[in-house]
Amino acid sequence: MRCWRTGRGEGRAASGDGAPACGRGAGFTGDGAIAGCSVLGGAAGTGAAAGGVALYDDILQLIRTAPPLDRRRLVALADACSGRDSGARFALTLDLLRLAVSRLALAAAGSAIDPVSEAEAALRERLGQHPEQAKIWAELEPDLLGRAERSRALNLDPGQVILDTFLRIDAAAERALLPAA
Repeated sequence: MRCWRTGRGEGRAASGDGAPACGRGAGFTGDGAIAGCSVLGGAAGTGAAAGGVALYDDILQLIRTAPPLDRRRLVALADACSGRDSGARFALTLDLLRLAVSRLALAAAGSAIDPVSEAEAALRERLGQHPEQAKIWAELEPDLLGRAERSRALNLDPGQVILDTFLRIDAAAERALLPAA
Protein backbone atom coordinates (compact mmCIF):
# COMPACT_ATOMS: atom_id res chain seq x y z
CA MET A 1 0.00 0.00 0.00
CA ARG A 2 1.27 3.46 -0.83
CA CYS A 3 1.23 6.35 1.60
CA TRP A 4 -1.24 9.09 0.69
CA ARG A 5 1.02 11.90 1.82
CA THR A 6 4.56 11.03 0.90
CA GLY A 7 4.03 8.51 -1.87
CA ARG A 8 6.53 6.16 -0.27
CA GLY A 9 5.91 2.48 0.18
CA GLU A 10 5.18 0.72 3.42
CA GLY A 11 7.05 2.04 6.41
CA ARG A 12 7.92 -0.46 9.04
CA ALA A 13 10.17 0.04 11.99
CA ALA A 14 12.04 -3.14 12.72
CA SER A 15 12.70 -4.17 16.27
CA GLY A 16 15.73 -6.13 17.33
CA ASP A 17 13.97 -9.43 16.65
CA GLY A 18 13.03 -8.46 13.09
CA ALA A 19 9.31 -8.10 13.80
CA PRO A 20 7.58 -4.83 13.08
CA ALA A 21 7.77 -2.72 16.21
CA CYS A 22 5.26 -0.10 15.22
CA GLY A 23 2.17 -2.09 16.18
CA ARG A 24 3.26 -3.18 19.60
CA GLY A 25 1.49 -1.85 22.65
CA ALA A 26 -0.88 0.35 20.67
CA GLY A 27 -4.04 -1.75 20.58
CA PHE A 28 -2.85 -3.52 17.45
CA THR A 29 -2.86 -7.24 17.92
CA GLY A 30 -1.85 -10.17 15.74
CA ASP A 31 -2.23 -9.32 12.08
CA GLY A 32 -3.50 -5.88 13.13
CA ALA A 33 0.01 -4.96 14.25
CA ILE A 34 1.36 -5.65 10.78
CA ALA A 35 -1.68 -4.11 9.10
CA GLY A 36 -1.25 -1.02 11.26
CA CYS A 37 2.30 -0.63 10.01
CA SER A 38 1.24 -1.09 6.40
CA VAL A 39 -1.78 1.19 6.48
CA LEU A 40 -0.01 3.87 8.45
CA GLY A 41 3.12 3.51 6.30
CA GLY A 42 4.37 7.02 5.56
CA ALA A 43 2.29 8.85 8.13
CA ALA A 44 3.05 6.77 11.18
CA GLY A 45 5.70 4.48 9.79
CA THR A 46 8.18 7.30 9.52
CA GLY A 47 6.98 8.48 12.88
CA ALA A 48 6.97 5.02 14.44
CA ALA A 49 10.03 5.87 16.49
CA ALA A 50 8.09 8.90 17.74
CA GLY A 51 5.10 6.72 18.66
CA GLY A 52 3.09 7.19 15.47
CA VAL A 53 1.06 3.99 15.75
CA ALA A 54 0.36 4.54 19.44
CA LEU A 55 -0.71 8.09 18.58
CA TYR A 56 -3.04 6.77 15.85
CA ASP A 57 -4.60 4.40 18.37
CA ASP A 58 -5.01 7.29 20.86
CA ILE A 59 -6.75 9.31 18.17
CA LEU A 60 -9.08 6.43 17.32
CA GLN A 61 -9.85 5.82 20.99
CA LEU A 62 -10.71 9.50 21.42
CA ILE A 63 -12.89 9.79 18.32
CA ARG A 64 -14.78 6.59 19.05
CA THR A 65 -16.15 8.11 22.28
CA ALA A 66 -17.56 11.13 20.43
CA PRO A 67 -19.91 12.69 21.18
CA PRO A 68 -18.99 13.77 23.74
CA LEU A 69 -15.24 13.64 23.57
CA ASP A 70 -13.23 12.75 26.64
CA ARG A 71 -12.02 16.28 27.37
CA ARG A 72 -9.22 15.18 29.67
CA ARG A 73 -7.69 12.95 26.96
CA LEU A 74 -8.25 15.66 24.36
CA VAL A 75 -6.42 18.29 26.41
CA ALA A 76 -3.53 15.86 27.02
CA LEU A 77 -3.26 15.19 23.28
CA ALA A 78 -3.39 18.91 22.47
CA ASP A 79 -0.78 19.71 25.11
CA ALA A 80 1.58 17.19 23.55
CA CYS A 81 1.37 19.20 20.30
CA SER A 82 2.14 22.53 21.96
CA GLY A 83 5.52 23.92 22.73
CA ARG A 84 8.67 24.92 20.98
CA ASP A 85 9.91 21.45 19.98
CA SER A 86 6.59 19.83 19.12
CA GLY A 87 6.31 20.71 15.43
CA ALA A 88 6.88 17.14 14.29
CA ARG A 89 4.32 15.80 16.80
CA PHE A 90 1.78 18.40 15.62
CA ALA A 91 2.33 17.50 11.95
CA LEU A 92 2.08 13.77 12.69
CA THR A 93 -1.10 14.29 14.70
CA LEU A 94 -2.70 16.19 11.82
CA ASP A 95 -1.61 13.53 9.32
CA LEU A 96 -3.08 10.78 11.47
CA LEU A 97 -6.31 12.69 12.05
CA ARG A 98 -6.69 13.05 8.30
CA LEU A 99 -6.02 9.34 7.87
CA ALA A 100 -8.55 8.37 10.55
CA VAL A 101 -11.31 10.55 9.11
CA SER A 102 -10.56 9.41 5.54
CA ARG A 103 -10.65 5.74 6.50
CA LEU A 104 -13.90 6.29 8.41
CA ALA A 105 -15.47 7.95 5.34
CA LEU A 106 -14.32 5.10 3.09
CA ALA A 107 -15.66 2.46 5.48
CA ALA A 108 -19.03 4.21 5.78
CA ALA A 109 -19.21 4.40 1.98
CA GLY A 110 -18.87 0.63 1.81
CA SER A 111 -15.21 0.28 0.90
CA ALA A 112 -13.82 -3.11 1.80
CA ILE A 113 -10.87 -1.90 3.85
CA ASP A 114 -10.03 -3.89 6.95
CA PRO A 115 -9.78 -2.09 10.28
CA VAL A 116 -6.23 -1.99 11.63
CA SER A 117 -7.23 -2.24 15.28
CA GLU A 118 -10.11 -2.98 17.60
CA ALA A 119 -10.47 0.77 18.18
CA GLU A 120 -10.91 1.41 14.46
CA ALA A 121 -13.43 -1.43 14.19
CA ALA A 122 -15.43 0.00 17.13
CA LEU A 123 -15.26 3.48 15.61
CA ARG A 124 -16.64 2.18 12.31
CA GLU A 125 -19.36 0.25 14.08
CA ARG A 126 -20.53 3.40 15.81
CA LEU A 127 -19.88 6.18 13.27
CA GLY A 128 -19.27 4.57 9.89
CA GLN A 129 -22.16 2.35 8.88
CA HIS A 130 -24.08 4.09 6.10
CA PRO A 131 -23.68 6.53 3.18
CA GLU A 132 -25.08 9.50 5.10
CA GLN A 133 -22.26 9.09 7.60
CA ALA A 134 -19.75 8.72 4.75
CA LYS A 135 -20.85 12.09 3.40
CA ILE A 136 -20.35 13.76 6.78
CA TRP A 137 -16.80 12.41 7.14
CA ALA A 138 -15.87 12.99 3.51
CA GLU A 139 -16.93 16.64 3.74
CA LEU A 140 -15.14 17.12 7.05
CA GLU A 141 -11.71 15.86 5.96
CA PRO A 142 -10.81 18.66 3.48
CA ASP A 143 -12.23 21.27 5.87
CA LEU A 144 -9.96 20.02 8.65
CA LEU A 145 -6.96 19.96 6.35
CA GLY A 146 -7.63 23.48 5.07
CA ARG A 147 -8.07 24.89 8.55
CA ALA A 148 -4.85 23.23 9.72
CA GLU A 149 -2.89 24.61 6.77
CA ARG A 150 -4.24 28.12 7.41
CA SER A 151 -3.35 27.83 11.08
CA ARG A 152 0.24 26.90 10.18
CA ALA A 153 0.45 29.90 7.85
CA LEU A 154 -0.81 32.17 10.63
CA ASN A 155 1.48 30.56 13.23
CA LEU A 156 -1.39 29.75 15.58
CA ASP A 157 -0.87 27.68 18.72
CA PRO A 158 -0.76 24.03 17.63
CA GLY A 159 -2.51 22.86 20.80
CA GLN A 160 -5.45 25.14 20.12
CA VAL A 161 -5.59 23.93 16.53
CA ILE A 162 -5.80 20.33 17.75
CA LEU A 163 -8.56 21.28 20.21
CA ASP A 164 -10.52 23.04 17.46
CA THR A 165 -10.03 20.11 15.09
CA PHE A 166 -11.34 17.59 17.59
CA LEU A 167 -14.29 19.81 18.50
CA ARG A 168 -15.23 19.83 14.80
CA ILE A 169 -14.91 16.05 14.75
CA ASP A 170 -17.14 15.90 17.84
CA ALA A 171 -19.80 17.99 16.08
CA ALA A 172 -19.55 15.77 13.00
CA ALA A 173 -19.92 12.67 15.17
CA GLU A 174 -23.07 14.13 16.69
CA ARG A 175 -24.51 14.64 13.18
CA ALA A 176 -23.41 11.13 12.18
CA LEU A 177 -25.37 9.61 15.05
CA LEU A 178 -28.64 11.28 14.05
CA PRO A 179 -31.14 8.84 12.58
CA ALA A 180 -30.80 8.52 8.80
CA ALA A 181 -33.52 10.45 7.02
